[in-house]
Amino acid sequence: MSKGQSSMVLHCVSHLKFGSTDDVLTVGQRHKESSETEMIKSLFSVFPHGYTNKIGKVVPASRPEGIWNVRKAYGYITSMKAKDETIALRALHDKEGKRAFKAKNFITATFGGVFEYRDAKSLSYQSGLMVLDVDDLKDEEEARHVQRMFIDDTRIESALCFVSPSGCGVKSVAVIPERWRDMKYRDVFTEIRKYYLFEYGIEIDKSGSDICRACYLPWDENAYINDSLTIQKNI
Repeated sequence: MSKGQSSMVLHCVSHLKFGSTDDVLTVGQRHKESSETEMIKSLFSVFPHGYTNKIGKVVPASRPEGIWNVRKAYGYITSMKAKDETIALRALHDKEGKRAFKAKNFITATFGGVFEYRDAKSLSYQSGLMVLDVDDLKDEEEARHVQRMFIDDTRIESALCFVSPSGCGVKSVAVIPERWRDMKYRDVFTEIRKYYLFEYGIEIDKSGSDICRACYLPWDENAYINDSLTIQKNI
C-alpha cells in the first residue's frame, strides 16, 4: 500500500461513525459505499509489543500502531522478524512465563477489523475476516495436519493460516461467507464453530467470538496464504 493510499485509509477510518455496539456487529453492515470505504475492506489493526505496567504486570498493548491487510501479515510471519522470539517462547515451560513473554515480545492483530482502541465499542470498520484458533494440540506435526484441514476446506475459505507461537496450535484467518454476512459476528462464529466440530471433530477456541480478540503474530516459514483469494478480493 502506498503512502497516499495509507493516508486515505486512515482519513476514511477516522470518519466512520456507528451507533451502539449491538448495532455495529452485523457483519453485512457497512458505511455508505464510496471508493474510499472500499479500500478499507479486509483491513485490520495491528498492535505493538506489550509492556510492563505500573504494578509490574506485563500486559498487551491496547492502542494500534498500524493498519494491515492479509498479504502484509503473511509477509511479516514468514520473515525472520519474530523468529528468535518464537524459538525462545517454545523453549519455555512455565505457563505464566509464556503468557508474559508473548505479551511483551510479539505484535498482535485484530483480524476482525480496524479499531481505535482494542475493545468492541472502539470498532471503526469490520474486515469481513474472522480468526479461528485451535489450541492444545500434541505437537507441531499435529498442528500441520490441522493447518492442512483449514486450507483444504472449500466451504469456509482460509485467507491465511499459520502455526501459533507455541507450536501446538493453529490460527486460520477465515473469510466470512457471503451467506452469513447479514448475521451478527458472534452468531457467525457460532455457526462456523459448529461446522468444524461436526465435519472434522475440531473444537475452535470460544475466544474467537470476540471481534476485538488480538492474535499474536509469530514466525512461521510454512504459513499459508490463499493467493487467488487475496488477489481476487484484494485482501
